[in-house]
Amino acid sequence: MTESPVWKWFLCKTSNLAQIVELNSAHSRNLQLMLNQPGTATFWLHLEDEKTKYVEEHKTCIVCYRNGKAVWSGPVYKCVENADNTSNATLNVTAMGWFELFNKRIVHTGIEWEEMAVKYSGRTIIRYNPKELKPSPTKEEREAWEKEREELLAKEIEGIEKQYGEVKSAKEYNPIATESALQLYYGRLEEPFGIPRNEIAVDLINRANIDVPTGVTIGLNPECSSLNYTVPQFHPVGELLTQLTSIENSFDFNIDPLTRKFNMYFNRIKENSEMKGLGQDRGQGVRFTYPGNCISANRSADGTRTQNRTEVQGQYGVGKAEDISSVNEEGLFEKSESLTDVVNIDILIAYAAIQTETLKRPFKVLTFNPRAVSNSESYSVPRPFEDYEIGDIVYSTISKGPRFQVGYPTPQPVRIFGFNLAIDDNGTEHVTGIQTVYSS
Repeated sequence: MTESPVWKWFLCKTSNLAQIVELNSAHSRNLQLMLNQPGTATFWLHLEDEKTKYVEEHKTCIVCYRNGKAVWSGPVYKCVENADNTSNATLNVTAMGWFELFNKRIVHTGIEWEEMAVKYSGRTIIRYNPKELKPSPTKEEREAWEKEREELLAKEIEGIEKQYGEVKSAKEYNPIATESALQLYYGRLEEPFGIPRNEIAVDLINRANIDVPTGVTIGLNPECSSLNYTVPQFHPVGELLTQLTSIENSFDFNIDPLTRKFNMYFNRIKENSEMKGLGQDRGQGVRFTYPGNCISANRSADGTRTQNRTEVQGQYGVGKAEDISSVNEEGLFEKSESLTDVVNIDILIAYAAIQTETLKRPFKVLTFNPRAVSNSESYSVPRPFEDYEIGDIVYSTISKGPRFQVGYPTPQPVRIFGFNLAIDDNGTEHVTGIQTVYSS
């Protein structure tokens, strides 16, 4: 019998992560974790529980500890109270990881952004207001008033622009994008071409924090490959950061549950492979087996998603990619996609390339459901946060019938993209739905 890990969940203040109360009476605790995504935590409390009075959306957060180490945290977003004539009156709570904050922020440009940066610097913006227009003005009086208002507004804008210039000169904010009223352009038209993707991510996060602080700041910041990247006004920051990670040869990230540092990773994950990002090769000793330490395994091969020629329509152009060997072997499977907010052709080509590379064969996803770690009997069950984490490469062997054969004669490497983790009232840890894709 394998000892169960010790989980402790705390309700904390979102502002400073100060602990309010331990949620030791929470039921049905569940974590859903995915690479480069916020993740979610859910649980419920009895409505009569005194702890329920402390739970508030946005103002409180959940910090989850496993064996004394914080493994996840995020603000409370949803609370559902259920009361009836039975004894099952409950408060159901959903928290989401800190990255969700960036999905609620948009890119500001032009004079609106300049005003934000000036205020952030501590400078005072001088406002100019026209004299109050008297009731029932004549046509001439109204025209004179409107002219004065326009002149004063132009004077105010001129002052903000001058102050913004001072902010940049003092390096209180150092823009790396070419700024205009409607977009940001991250790029260079001469060598070295483009802007490193990590620098673009840092700038987007810094701009969000200059507006109103998110509490998330920059941590690990390895230099990544470069590209030219155009960002339209009012686009959600979270979508842009996710887009940067989804482009071929880009970084992965996570947010530290205690420091709230946005850490980027661009290390080589597997020896003799070009795969870079978050994770490490855990070796063949970390192996999921069926029959063995998994109660079930599933492999889905979806030929309906095959696409070996991809054309992506952007705002001003089209990016195209094709895999000739797949076309010759599988036949031609075309797909047209639309990224209407993207104006940069490099992004369109890169997106088309990664879609084609990923889907050029029938898409295969391997899912494991391991045994509970407190009931592993004689089996060696790999444990989350100890034997593997999100992004890691582990190994698999499956043998069921003549068709479902994986990892013979050599264990198959797979990369972990996500999993669900449930902790029951006895503290037993149940990992389900480990999502993997094949790794070469």
